Amino acid sequence: MSEESNPSENHGAAKQPSSTRPGSGTLLVSGDLAKQLAWFVLRLLVSYTVVAIAVESLSPLLEVLIARAARNLLAFVSSPYYLKTIGSVDEAYAVTSWIGPLQDGFKLPSLSFVFAFSIGYVLALPGILRGDYWLRAVAVVFLSFFVCAISVAIVADARLTTAFEKLEIVVQPAWRAGLANFLQYYLWMLTVRLYPLVMVIVLTWESGAFRKVSGPDHSVRSMRIAGAAGLALLLAIAIGFDSAAERRIVDVAAESMSKRTESLSEMNPDLGMGLVNLATHMLRQRNQRGALQMYRQALDHLEGPERRKVLADYNRIHADFKERMLEDAKARRAQRGPAGRAGNAGGAATE
Repeated sequence: MSEESNPSENHGAAKQPSSTRPGSGTLLVSGDLAKQLAWFVLRLLVSYTVVAIAVESLSPLLEVLIARAARNLLAFVSSPYYLKTIGSVDEAYAVTSWIGPLQDGFKLPSLSFVFAFSIGYVLALPGILRGDYWLRAVAVVFLSFFVCAISVAIVADARLTTAFEKLEIVVQPAWRAGLANFLQYYLWMLTVRLYPLVMVIVLTWESGAFRKVSGPDHSVRSMRIAGAAGLALLLAIAIGFDSAAERRIVDVAAESMSKRTESLSEMNPDLGMGLVNLATHMLRQRNQRGALQMYRQALDHLEGPERRKVLADYNRIHADFKERMLEDAKARRAQRGPAGRAGNAGGAATE
């Protein structure tokens, strides 16, 4: 006869709490992983602070390099008569077109965070004594630099295109103008939010910092190959195209303004009135010489009453310009008159 079990003992065993199974909805993190994450957060704070200070101290040089790379990237996809240059002036970027020339300026202070955070994050990852750690860090430095250069190129293209559109001059196809404006509108979200988030995910996965890796990881290898190819392409465009962009500037500078405006004729059936608007804009900036040049170009594209009206405006402004130049010449002669006469008298006495 089998031995019966004691109900009280079974009841007591059922009441005993389990010490090895977590309760419902509870997430337990191992002590080693928690310690690893804590050290990583500390390293991230230190590395980001150091990198941010370095970026701030090197910002004048970085802005010049970013502007140069942005010019090369934008010139690579633009007509030689569209973009003259992109420069860095007083912690801002200035873009200049060959037509006019028309200029615009803008600031992108968020780029310092874009550049510093990703570099600080990759330096905070473990494995400082391994070669792939430093290769990864160099790749992130170049990639962050190109993200900043592409951002400056996008904003420069959008600002310059919009400035021309306000003057009723079309300088880019509609699809490109729309794309540049779209990217400029969402630029802060793309650079300050999306890029750091993507870099955190990619770098964490690629480095294998918080996951166990057993055997060769083909997905990581493919990611590294694709990233290296992309960086090589950007490097070839931004640096390799630099000499070509410089030759462009020299060649276009030697050409006449009429040659530059010819490139706009296909997209601007009413180019004459657009150039008149540009001349008016330059007059408001007190650039009479440039305005007269635009009026002369506009006269070649106008006929009838419009041409007669523009010609009358040109003659009036030209007369005022000559009168002002004569007055400036008289003022300069008056200022150096006594000294000049003394010098002439001294020369005569020496002879």
